[in-house]
Amino acid sequence: MSSHPSASDPGEGSSTGTNVTQASTLSEEPPIEMVDLAVATRDPPTPATPQTQEAVAEATGHAVALLNLSAEAANNAGDNTQTPEGQSYPLSEEQDLEASRSSKDPSGVLGRLFAGLRTRRGKDVAQKPYIPPGFPKPIEDHPDGFPRLSAFVASASAVAMVRVFNFLRMRLIIERQVEIAKLQERLLQSDLEIAGENENELFTLDWEPQSEKRIAQISLMQEIHTKLKDYDDMVGRARTFLATKSPKWRNIQNYKTWLADEQPLNGRENDYLAHGYGYTALAERQDTAPLDGAIAKIMDKCVPKKSVFTPWEGQLKSNDDHIRYRSDTRVDICVKLVMTTSVVVLLVGPSAVLYLVPGVSQLETLDRNLHGPDSPLFQQSALKLLLITGCVGLFSLLLNVATQCRRYEVFVLRCSDKVFQGF
Repeated sequence: MSSHPSASDPGEGSSTGTNVTQASTLSEEPPIEMVDLAVATRDPPTPATPQTQEAVAEATGHAVALLNLSAEAANNAGDNTQTPEGQSYPLSEEQDLEASRSSKDPSGVLGRLFAGLRTRRGKDVAQKPYIPPGFPKPIEDHPDGFPRLSAFVASASAVAMVRVFNFLRMRLIIERQVEIAKLQERLLQSDLEIAGENENELFTLDWEPQSEKRIAQISLMQEIHTKLKDYDDMVGRARTFLATKSPKWRNIQNYKTWLADEQPLNGRENDYLAHGYGYTALAERQDTAPLDGAIAKIMDKCVPKKSVFTPWEGQLKSNDDHIRYRSDTRVDICVKLVMTTSVVVLLVGPSAVLYLVPGVSQLETLDRNLHGPDSPLFQQSALKLLLITGCVGLFSLLLNVATQCRRYEVFVLRCSDKVFQGF
């Protein structure tokens, strides 16, 4: 990770970047749909005390001793074996590993425990995960600065966002409008002057211009054509940016958190990127409801980095434990399960209560004319109506808050819910 200090919370330092056997550029990155990205703020490091330093030194000594025992066990197992003729030959890697697994010595267990941290000769090495050829390098393997920032932005569509600069675009468009309006006035004035001298020059374009005013007017038309073309291009680009949807506030916070923790750029350049507003999402944002954001926050706190919601591509994107990638398809399945369960409870719950609770099913035989409003059965009937009304209201609230239904869709679902309650 970057050696620059954090702007908000000083980081503990990221894990060491994984060595890649085959480097690849960002342009070779395969398309991976990662619409959900979480960047956690690093906790400030706790100050080291003499007691903690002694504990760390003692733990380090025990670890070194265990490594030495495992190396001795591997040497005792022997790098050579005897053939039937009495000749020796070196063990292969597979045979050496099998011999270590089949060893009955307790130190062999330690050897298996530390097998991921040492080689066959007992040298300490870092465990290297397999990275497919052509797959982009992890974010931490890129040089600090613009390369690492570009790798982070290109790692997921959730943080693929840029500033729109609406003020500058509108400023250029308005000034170009004024310039074209002035050129239009000059053209109209030129028409009047040419018509007063020789109006035949305005009838056709086949004649060679004779007067200087007509020649100047042709040059003016070329200038208008150039500026109007630039104006159309600026309006088209502005329309394209304004038509894009703004990114979710959660993605903006993740982007700003990563910038504050990593400080990839120096000085004001980092502040220009961490602007508070004016972002637009390059990837088409899905219409997600607050329920999706609530479930995503729960996953940030409860679900580990390597889980069923994280595909293997997301695990190779970054070595930082504070960055988590999740598959949009798997998260959407979880949201649908929550929605389905809620709808079933709200629709079937009232019927289950009314027809399964003893005594409640007899409400339909109530004779209000005989018992009057003071009857307990009449009060139970009022509770029935209140229960149905409350469940219908909760169902409508769920549709408005947890989904992106349109108003007429909500109205139709309310009517179908009432019909269902009637049956």
